[in-house]
Amino acid sequence: LTPYGETTVTWERGDGRFRLKLRVPVGATAQVFLPGRTAPETVGHGEHQWDVADPVRESGDEPGRQPAEDTEGTHAA
Repeated sequence: LTPYGETTVTWERGDGRFRLKLRVPVGATAQVFLPGRTAPETVGHGEHQWDVADPVRESGDEPGRQPAEDTEGTHAA
């Protein structure tokens, strides 16, 4: 809970994608740090969602992680 109301965030990883949903209350802003991005994105109040390439993928043949090849994504407000 913030002084402006409730903020919610949910995320999931799968199929080489990272999906994030965020709700920011009226009067507040949020800085969003997304995988594979070098700078945060600042958003205002409302519902926001991102679907971006997951820069960290599990390798099926060996333990550890492999970087993804693309960093494209979408943001909807």
